[in-house]
Amino acid sequence: MDKLFQQIIETASTKCRMRPGRILVALSGGPDSVALLHLLHEIKHLLDIEVVAGHVHHHLRESADEDAEFCRHLAQTLGIEFQVRHVYPAEARGQRRTSLETVARELRYRALNEMADDMHCQDIAIGHTANDQAETVLYHFVRGSGLRGLAGIPYRLERKIRPLLDIWRQDLLQFLKDRNIPYRLDPTNADRQLTRNMIRHEVLPYLRRALNPALDRILVQSAQIHQEAEMFIHAEAEKALEETLIEKTENKFVLDIEQFWSYFTILRKYMLRNALEQLTKRRLRPDFDLLQRAETLATEGTVGSRLSLNEEWELLIDHDGLVLWDGSFQEFEFNPIRPGEEVTLPQDRVLSISKRIPYRENVLNRADKNNQFVDADTIEGHFWVRNVKAGDRFYPLGLKGSKKVFDLLSDRKVPLHKKKETPVLGCNKGIVWLIGFHLDDRFKIKNSTREMYHLQVRERSE
Repeated sequence: MDKLFQQIIETASTKCRMRPGRILVALSGGPDSVALLHLLHEIKHLLDIEVVAGHVHHHLRESADEDAEFCRHLAQTLGIEFQVRHVYPAEARGQRRTSLETVARELRYRALNEMADDMHCQDIAIGHTANDQAETVLYHFVRGSGLRGLAGIPYRLERKIRPLLDIWRQDLLQFLKDRNIPYRLDPTNADRQLTRNMIRHEVLPYLRRALNPALDRILVQSAQIHQEAEMFIHAEAEKALEETLIEKTENKFVLDIEQFWSYFTILRKYMLRNALEQLTKRRLRPDFDLLQRAETLATEGTVGSRLSLNEEWELLIDHDGLVLWDGSFQEFEFNPIRPGEEVTLPQDRVLSISKRIPYRENVLNRADKNNQFVDADTIEGHFWVRNVKAGDRFYPLGLKGSKKVFDLLSDRKVPLHKKKETPVLGCNKGIVWLIGFHLDDRFKIKNSTREMYHLQVRERSE
């Protein structure tokens, strides 16, 4: 078998972990993607795959319609299922400061995922080559990227695979020439005002002449070394994150700060990065500078210290740990609640209020943070429960006078990220119970009490 085919089979099977089934080839019409389509089509029986193709029409140049038609005709000639998706990066960019190239890439990958779903493909094959790898590593180096950037293009990321990443472009061009296979050329690839094109056409050729003719291979080798280090540290950070997490919701991770401090600095940065990417579903991919500031705050900050990570997410040093969250909290209100009813509170807790029951001596011995008893005759109107709000005041049992609920929660060192979700039970007369903390003095059991309500909060599974 030809060496080129053998290399692709090895890369696809071992490094890309290509799975049997339907594979979507991202077909632009350029030499790399055309070669990828032909190569995979010829060895599909050896990889146990079915090849389909998808083209993304960006509407960015006059020849875009011709590119789409070329791809459609090629797929038809090979008897391959084909789809095209239209995206409009110039419109999507709007007032964003992001480059048009970045917006186009985001839309392209989104469109490829949609086509893969529509055609029931588990993987998306993209035609990046070893040359692309060398250019990417150099590009990331001059931008000051960290370990992940110097690792270059991954062989596999989620469902995107790159079977040509060990193949040099000249070998693909020779394959196309030998087979007399036509392809399209993108005129923007010659625009040296684009950074990547400048690296390809000016920087790399100069460095080859001046420093090392084998520079491209050195850069690819460097990417491999960095990828191995990146994979190891990422895996260790994932384990450390699981050991450190004390609370995990859709919008919040809370880490045990003492445990967090016990890890090496590099691992702490990766833990923060992994947590943020999980939380934001990779919409926030923090760079080295942001991770450095976050790790410094986590190591040196005091309770209440905050760091804005972007317009939505922040890092907070709190009483119970290190909080990564979007600042949101769950608002809730149940009104009215009748004696004998139960309501489910956030965090899977159940509040129950008994019907009127006769007062029994020594019942207060059973009172604790989850159980309280109140004089039934002091309750006016109906019960209600909601999260605490700014301005709420009550008369804590055992303390003199009234107090703001938020102040009492601060005194009790309730975590800042939990304050606004603290439930309060009340009636028409005011707050009856700051659940989990204090009963209001106005509703306490007295010597004259004849009937009472039993207030209880418990885990839903109990």
